[in-house]
Amino acid sequence: RNHEFNLLCWYTSDQMDNYLRPHTEKNAEVIIRSTEYFDRDPDAKEMYLEWFQRLPIRIEMNGARFVHAYWGQNEVDLLAERNSLKACGWGDPAFRKLPVGISVELLIKGPEVRLPQGYHTIDRQGSKRKKARCAWWKDGRRHSLRDMIVPFTEQLPEIPYRDEIGELHEWYAPDQPPVFIGHYGFKEYPGLLSANVACVDYVQKGTKSIGAYRWNGG
Repeated sequence: RNHEFNLLCWYTSDQMDNYLRPHTEKNAEVIIRSTEYFDRDPDAKEMYLEWFQRLPIRIEMNGARFVHAYWGQNEVDLLAERNSLKACGWGDPAFRKLPVGISVELLIKGPEVRLPQGYHTIDRQGSKRKKARCAWWKDGRRHSLRDMIVPFTEQLPEIPYRDEIGELHEWYAPDQPPVFIGHYGFKEYPGLLSANVACVDYVQKGTKSIGAYRWNGG
């Protein structure tokens, strides 16, 4: 879902006629195969960009939840019955700055935290990032900043997580329904992330491998 969203942003402008996803060399490297295909076939581009707008943002059925990166109940409640980019008002040039747009991005990309001064992580393109994805399935009141960053980064300090970032996201408590996600990178197979959170596809850091979750019953 985040990659489809990024493609839509690549082709969509804001109020100032700036693309919602800047046409930088780094951004182009990530989606170049898709853009090359779309540039060769404008009809396919129109069809798929329209389809991306209609994909469900989250699903809740048979006692389980499915979302790409983050189940934040505040964000889910704000969307209410709206469950696609089109239903949420995609097309408004200010979409990414509106509460509904911010909520959509959190659900499909997950919450990030700004790292303390002097610290950074390295993304798959080898760039330094001063923000990092956080393990919202853990209780941040009981973990250090180092333990809450995904993937785990030994160089980060073991300072209290909450003291550093404040209340930026909800913790997914163990009494909530099971939720299945994707999106995240891990250095090795993570298994269950918590008692009720499973990552069904993940990128193995340092490789081009994509892993998958297998349910063994029980």
